[in-house]
Amino acid sequence: MPTVTTYPIDYGIQYYTVAAIFALVTTFFAGWFPAIKASKVDPVIIIRGK
Repeated sequence: MPTVTTYPIDYGIQYYTVAAIFALVTTFFAGWFPAIKASKVDPVIIIRGK
């Protein structure tokens, strides 16, 4: 049975591109959904604490 002495790592640009796109998309939606929900609330109600 062959043994692995090193951990094979691929530094291909395609992996960095996919990771960057995934990070941007998830960050966009993580900010978009709460902003949409907050835009439907009247600020005066929030300030008065009701």
